[in-house]
Amino acid sequence: MKKEHLFKSQFNSFPGSQNNKTTVKRRKYPVSSKTEYNSMSEVVEEYKSNYKTLMANIRDIVRSNPEDFDFQSMTDADSFIAVSIPIDMGDDYVAYVCTVVPEHKGSVFMIPIKHFRLKGGRLQNGLGYIAPESIGYESPAVFTDVFLQKMYSLADIGEGYFFFWSCRTGMFSVYGNNVRWLFEQGMAIGQKLDGFYYFDEFTDTIKFPMVELTDSVIKILEGEMWKL
Repeated sequence: MKKEHLFKSQFNSFPGSQNNKTTVKRRKYPVSSKTEYNSMSEVVEEYKSNYKTLMANIRDIVRSNPEDFDFQSMTDADSFIAVSIPIDMGDDYVAYVCTVVPEHKGSVFMIPIKHFRLKGGRLQNGLGYIAPESIGYESPAVFTDVFLQKMYSLADIGEGYFFFWSCRTGMFSVYGNNVRWLFEQGMAIGQKLDGFYYFDEFTDTIKFPMVELTDSVIKILEGEMWKL
């Protein structure tokens, strides 16, 4: 898909399943949620342990209410991203059901996110999977409330869109435990920790260009990324 032809300004286009016609009994999560956590590692382990059950619960909602997620394009753009309203999955989990029309018409992507607070903290953090193109695999990532609020203040960006689309694009660069992740809205600055990434800074002074990632382009971008 050519990203320059991607229409991405209409979000929450699905009716969503918070008012679904069919009530779905949800499976119990293997690990219970907490009001606050002692460490980020603790909540990452909970998220990973509950992930399979969480995805099964979301899948049941979609299958039981297919009319709520049957998206029809409302634009003449080449491609169109649709993101549902947040679905409350209990235990501080929310889910978004997303698709890209026409490429994935008839199919949906399920995006589960965990909201949590660390012990003694007042702000709520977000946890989900990221899979930027340049690393080629999924990894858990924690984003601070400050980072996410900066992201969501940008035009046309919401939580569902960020975790569905932005988190699957861009270029990673890692030096030691320090991480730079360049994507279409800007650059995330953070750290590589034990089994997950942690991002607490965001800047839009540099953005991922809509060009092919050749070796020469990667070298130039990395130089610019690490100047900040």
